[in-house]
Amino acid sequence: FLKKAILACGIENRTEVFGRQFGEIKKPDVSHVTCRALDKFTKKIPNIIKWSTKAMLLLFSGNKMSEKLEKQCVNFDKTLIPMSKKRFLFRVFPETN
Repeated sequence: FLKKAILACGIENRTEVFGRQFGEIKKPDVSHVTCRALDKFTKKIPNIIKWSTKAMLLLFSGNKMSEKLEKQCVNFDKTLIPMSKKRFLFRVFPETN
């Protein structure tokens, strides 16, 4: 699905899809990272934040993600996904130090 979406958007020369979990690969030198659904997603957030270092995270989740991100003391914003009542896009900004 992700590869088809990338082709439909015409951004195949600027994207790469890894069919692995975050902890299974070395983070590539990229500015943004997103993922599809993960089991126990909110429990993995601390490790995902550490792994992403200087990349912005683009995460799709319910409102409970706000609480988890606040506990991690990271800067983020959220946008309600069109035609949804409960699903959000969270932009987690990288640390600037």
